Amino acid sequence: MNLSIDAVSAQNALVHSLGGEKSASGGGESFRNVLGDAINQASGTEAADAKSNAMLLSGSGDSLHTAMIDAQKAELALQLTVQIRNKVIDAYNEIMHMQV
Repeated sequence: MNLSIDAVSAQNALVHSLGGEKSASGGGESFRNVLGDAINQASGTEAADAKSNAMLLSGSGDSLHTAMIDAQKAELALQLTVQIRNKVIDAYNEIMHMQV
């Protein structure tokens, strides 16, 4: 996998530093919690991929398809997280260019 989850995991600290526990509608999860959960889930899939690869390489795991599925899950989770980050940055830039 060309991308590393470490670059996205650094965004987790930024997400947790943002304020606001409740959403604008007064209930439910805040965007900070949703994005933090997505980053944590992407990190978890990356760890599962590394574990299945290590088991396959050491010979203790004999299912290549499981390692490939874990790799695809990790890649998709990372791509999703990066796209969410890109959309947030685009929205922020759009707001900053608005005239008051």
